[in-house]
Amino acid sequence: MKSSKGPWNTASTALDDLRRNAATALGDLRHGQQGAGVGGKGVEGLESTAIQQRVFNSWEARLEVVRDECGELMGKLKKAGNDLANQDEAIEALFKAQDTKPIPPPGGPSGSW
Repeated sequence: MKSSKGPWNTASTALDDLRRNAATALGDLRHGQQGAGVGGKGVEGLESTAIQQRVFNSWEARLEVVRDECGELMGKLKKAGNDLANQDEAIEALFKAQDTKPIPPPGGPSGSW
């Protein structure tokens, strides 16, 4: 079975895109939350501030996990593709470098055994 690093690199690139999108969404979420009870800044007269803050905290944590997990996995996928492709080359080189090779019997056509 031959390995190719192309699909691994494609998956890694897709994860990088997802990581960037999660980071952008996280920044947009934080920006949109400014002045709405984040960092001890309360919003006077708004009864749902505490609930809204909990929702914000939940989504912030989720986006951080998605961003961080994608960052970790993209490197692992790229390394796996490289390692597998290099392994194929190393195995091929091992077999090409084999010193002991079958020799046909004297006087007989090759492949006669």
